[in-house]
Amino acid sequence: MFTKKQIIEKIEKLIKDEENAIPFYSKNIDDSFFFRGFTPERINQIKTTLRSLSEDCQRHKEYFEKLIADIQKEDKDVY
Repeated sequence: MFTKKQIIEKIEKLIKDEENAIPFYSKNIDDSFFFRGFTPERINQIKTTLRSLSEDCQRHKEYFEKLIADIQKEDKDVY
């Protein structure tokens, strides 16, 4: 069981993890040096995957932010 404060702190850490992951996935998408040695088909596949991971992280971050807002509205203090 967690108190409201504890669960919010844990979710805030998750938000930071997602925020850190977004640039990690995004930074190499337009870097031709990063893709040297790959076939054009493989490059497209990798770029698609990196974009998807970055977008997923953004959605997760937004979900966690909404979750915190919902928890803060609750009267309940144990989860």
